[in-house]
Amino acid sequence: MKRSFCVVAVALLLALLTGCLGTSNAAGGNATTVEPGYWKSDAKPELAKVIELKNNMNIGDDEFVVFYVRPDKDYEPWALWIWAVKDGDGSKAWDYSQKFEVKDGIAYMRFKKDGSTTGGTTFIDADGKTGLIVRKDSGWDKDCADDRIWDQSVSNTCVIFSGDQQTYNVGEYKPRFVAARLESEDTIVARLSDGYGLDLKPGTSNFVVTEPKTGKTYEIKDVVNADRTRENNFATRIRVTLAENVNVNYPIEISHPVFESAFQVDTSEFAWKAAEKTIPGSDVKLGCTYDASTNKASFVLWAPTSSDVVLNLYNKDGLKEPTKTVAMTFDAVTGVWTANTTDNINGWFYDYSVTNSRGTNKALDPYAKSMAAYRNEGGSGRAAVVDINSAKAGKMSKDYVKLAQREDAVIYEVSVRDFTISPDSGVKNAKGSYKAFIEKLPYLKELGVTHLQIMPVLNFYFTDETNKKYEGNGTANNNNYNWGYDPHNYFTPEGWYSSDPTNP
Repeated sequence: MKRSFCVVAVALLLALLTGCLGTSNAAGGNATTVEPGYWKSDAKPELAKVIELKNNMNIGDDEFVVFYVRPDKDYEPWALWIWAVKDGDGSKAWDYSQKFEVKDGIAYMRFKKDGSTTGGTTFIDADGKTGLIVRKDSGWDKDCADDRIWDQSVSNTCVIFSGDQQTYNVGEYKPRFVAARLESEDTIVARLSDGYGLDLKPGTSNFVVTEPKTGKTYEIKDVVNADRTRENNFATRIRVTLAENVNVNYPIEISHPVFESAFQVDTSEFAWKAAEKTIPGSDVKLGCTYDASTNKASFVLWAPTSSDVVLNLYNKDGLKEPTKTVAMTFDAVTGVWTANTTDNINGWFYDYSVTNSRGTNKALDPYAKSMAAYRNEGGSGRAAVVDINSAKAGKMSKDYVKLAQREDAVIYEVSVRDFTISPDSGVKNAKGSYKAFIEKLPYLKELGVTHLQIMPVLNFYFTDETNKKYEGNGTANNNNYNWGYDPHNYFTPEGWYSSDPTNP
């Protein structure tokens, strides 16, 4: 009797499950068909324990807590690199993020959002985004290769599971958008964290595509499984077809009432392809041109995929807010934005506020001829307004070396800094500088060197140009040394080699 009852119960259970998740013969083989709106949770088993720990911690709204779970419970060698995604620098908080607290086999770090627990360094940008990397405290061995970006609007707590690239909210589990990109003018492909049941007939499946900056909502024609036929409506990758082409100059978001939060669609690849097809090349002089005789400064930036660009001018280095802003004018034919001023701004600094599909961000002029001193404190730095004609280029006093055979060349690879930085270099000018380099050139000629291969002198990242301390101990980390193979700005000379990096 009991055995018969069990058989009947199992049969009823299977029948109920078939109503939600079943198969049918469709073109191309069996199709996985589910009830529209059904989703299968892939929540980690350990999430419940993390939620329990969180609920016992009395976490305030002014705090941010990162939980970390490892199967081996070995948290000793692991630390957290944390920064504000826009213009942040993880090294500023590093001294305060190298030790996890551990309770019940779960590690966590607890921070104040105002930066008071990270040496005054804030780790949330203007868009509410925080960057996270779980790495070893003794080097750059990471737990998963890619940077993690956490949206503080979702929650002030998150959890990282070792070996899993995704970062999760510590709360009720909901499906999430993992990735989304614009595939064509009217098509978005998105990857989901969990399988989701789509409508079997053309429709929206309750997905929504919006343009947050303008408030526009795009009409959706259809949402289908991006990898299989319509009958296979249980999808982890979806293709969303819109009724019109999107405007790639504005941020686009995809959302769903069941999903954790809206997700920004990556339109960058298609935006640039569209710009290359529709905007022909033109002979336009880019960057800043300053005429000292008239005090006229012209600013020209090629940004065809941007919906707005504002010029920010600063009369001093280090100012947080611009002294003056100028709206720039767009030429749809060339894709160029321009602004002009006749104020006496020689020696001022500037950057651009650029609005496009990634939101509004501060940007360095890629054609800048000079920059403010870069101190390696995050961000892209600021360009400088300079009269490029105030210092005439020198002329060669002699012809290039002439060799009977190319094999007679004696080529010497040299770093401007390394050439004269040693305390016993004997130079009169500042050690490691351009002037000291020139001072020592006759010595190379005496050695028989015929050609120099100079290591990069363009402006590069990862040095504080104002710190001229001699690095002579050969340390690989946490030093102020770089050969220059991390380009920052191609048309700006490296400031560390100058006599005064604060004078553009």
